[in-house]
Amino acid sequence: MVEPEDLRAHPLSHLDYFVEWGGAAWEAMVRHGVTDFLGSSLDGLRVLEIGSRHGRMSCLFGLLGARVVGLDRYESFVESARGEARRLGVSSRVEFVLTAGDFQDLPPGTYDIIFTKSVLVSFSDLPSGLSSIDRFLSPGGRVLFIENGLGGAPSQIMRWIKHRGRYDYSMNHYLTPDRIQAFKSTFAVDRVSYSRFPPVYLICGHKRPPAETEIQCAAEHLALAAPR
Repeated sequence: MVEPEDLRAHPLSHLDYFVEWGGAAWEAMVRHGVTDFLGSSLDGLRVLEIGSRHGRMSCLFGLLGARVVGLDRYESFVESARGEARRLGVSSRVEFVLTAGDFQDLPPGTYDIIFTKSVLVSFSDLPSGLSSIDRFLSPGGRVLFIENGLGGAPSQIMRWIKHRGRYDYSMNHYLTPDRIQAFKSTFAVDRVSYSRFPPVYLICGHKRPPAETEIQCAAEHLALAAPR
């Protein structure tokens, strides 16, 4: 394991540690999303991670200078994440909160960046979930989603082999090109990248200005009302 001193000094050189699981494809998506879209300095920015697990990505954002809140619904993950923050010396900037998943206690319009990694597959109503996430973005705030795609038959067979007997992965709502439209309807999407194997999406965007949101809603209303 990499020493905490090395992680603190050169966090972006150890993305394999902070990504924690998923291998090269997931690490590549994180690298593009963080270094190319967010930037290597997050000084003064407020970050919300939904589904923080053991807290490594939240700690990465803290090491890059952000003030971070990591949410998770499992107490064991929250406790593990708090220990990780102490180990990396970012407890003063990174907070982990146990949540039931409804986000009701979060103040709206607060966060400059919202991040998820393999979380949105649990959202059965993706448009509603994304709308809830959008409420917590500050004006001009950015979103970075790195999420599981459905993939083709080989990916689905590998998923079945990997997870059989552990949990019912078929209950997940994997991203498809059609479901990407929900992101474009909610946010101003700057970039969508896709890895075929394993199937992983990178979606970068930002909060729409109020006027742009009104135009988008009007356009969608007209599209729904148009004769078919």
